[in-house]
Amino acid sequence: MKISRNRANGKRYEGELVKTLRSLKIYARLGRSNEEVDVIIPSANIGIELKSTNRNDSWTFGCTNPRKTKDQYRRLLLSPMIIYYAIRFKGQGIAGLRLYSIPPEMCSLKKNEGLTLEEFVILVQKNTQEVSHAI
Repeated sequence: MKISRNRANGKRYEGELVKTLRSLKIYARLGRSNEEVDVIIPSANIGIELKSTNRNDSWTFGCTNPRKTKDQYRRLLLSPMIIYYAIRFKGQGIAGLRLYSIPPEMCSLKKNEGLTLEEFVILVQKNTQEVSHAI
């Protein structure tokens, strides 16, 4: 069944992202079933919603399940966390991942406009240092 395979792949990709972030010295954990996001970086108050696409250049909100995506998007806008969408583009694995701040409205997220994982890590490290200095 396609849905269960998609869910299994999604869980695998989420675990891969957590493992990669931890290898880069950023503590991350999987979101729990009662949390809206897939991955959480507690020290920076960041939540990440991971999506995959078979496209090479962009991802569009709701292209597979418009109502579910729209409802989730609305809930994420209300989150007290800083929300990012991580889009895994076709055939590029973790290296092809691009991260985007949650946009003010649903739109198409273009690959060349997102942060690379390396750029995102630098941003998180800077944010974490600022938070720890403020305490």
